[in-house]
Amino acid sequence: MTTSYKEFLRKPSNGKRQKFGLGGGLYGGIEPTNKGGGHFLFWKNSKYEKRLGSIPRINEKKARRTVIQIQDWIAKGNHPKLFGKTSQEKNHTFKFACERYLETIEGKGSSIKQITFLNYKNQLLNQAVPRIGADTKLKDLEWKDETKGREILLRMTENLREGRTGEQARKVLGVCRQVFDYAIDQGWMSRGTNPALHPKKWKQVKSHHPTITWAEVPQLIEDLNKNKVEGFIETVLVVKFMMMTFLRVSTVVRLQWDWIQEVDGIRCFVIPPDTQGLKRTKTSIDEGSAPPHLIPMTPEMDELLGQLRNKTGWQEYIFYSPRGKTYPHIHEDVPTKHLKRLGYAGKLTAHGWRSVVLTVGQDVLKFPFYTIQRQMGHLLGDKVREAYDRSKILEERKEFLDSWTCALFEQGLVT
Repeated sequence: MTTSYKEFLRKPSNGKRQKFGLGGGLYGGIEPTNKGGGHFLFWKNSKYEKRLGSIPRINEKKARRTVIQIQDWIAKGNHPKLFGKTSQEKNHTFKFACERYLETIEGKGSSIKQITFLNYKNQLLNQAVPRIGADTKLKDLEWKDETKGREILLRMTENLREGRTGEQARKVLGVCRQVFDYAIDQGWMSRGTNPALHPKKWKQVKSHHPTITWAEVPQLIEDLNKNKVEGFIETVLVVKFMMMTFLRVSTVVRLQWDWIQEVDGIRCFVIPPDTQGLKRTKTSIDEGSAPPHLIPMTPEMDELLGQLRNKTGWQEYIFYSPRGKTYPHIHEDVPTKHLKRLGYAGKLTAHGWRSVVLTVGQDVLKFPFYTIQRQMGHLLGDKVREAYDRSKILEERKEFLDSWTCALFEQGLVT
């Protein structure tokens, strides 16, 4: 509710800090009595606020003029914290640029998913900043003959590539490139001086997840059934359910009991589009156009879930973990770690299992690839089709899952 400026001036001080909206981005504040009880004016938006001055040192007219200047400053792509500062001077540090960039891509209105944002934050603050130097000036990182910015970035990538495939180094370099582009747009670096370009001869390393053949599946199932490593029953069951549904591990561990619903006469898991592991863009999620992922239920799935209902049916998550420290459900690392303990390190990962499904589904079960891929959670086609195609082909997907889970049981899987 907006308060008039005259009404604000008449408001008495009390024991708390008070705030009043005065319209147009201008706010009035009153300090608590123990801090003098003075009135002051400030600008504020959804994330930041800037104190403009105390009354009577600043009046309404001057404050509103300053608010307009701040809004114009932000509209030009500048950060509100830098208003009134000499932002064109190239004296900002690399860490400063990283933090400002992260603020621009975080939260509401951003097209970056939260998990992606956290990855960027880790890559910048925990990997790039320590290697480049938090206090290293942006002007010293420019790609010029008289600076060593390019050399510093290449040294960072070589350090990150030691003992690895090189893909992580590529990702860190890529997000650094975004930070430098942002700094150039802000006028903190000169145009054409971004030092984080990929080396011309640096080919992308594509490492596929290890997987197994259909002929090796009976042995895997036998190892799971025997459970010689004495894994918790919830761990064994989440791996088996992952094999049936071939969901990404970050999704399968987050399944909830109330997601089981009826869709077009078929009982399904209706997984919300913003669930981690589903490949839906944040923009489509925010707009409400992202479809949920549907998992038609089979008798074999019901049989497995029957074992868990008495254990976790009273909880939100199907794979609830009373021992969980990070999450209330089983951690997404658990399925692959269990496979490693069973002796499949370097042979099979949880994500690599999806390759078995796509291959066997076509070669052995004789289903078309688009039915299987649709069930894997892929949105097929170009952007136009993704935007307009609302078909579910649910009956075909149910038929495929019935055949798939039946085939697993024929190979020896038990619940």
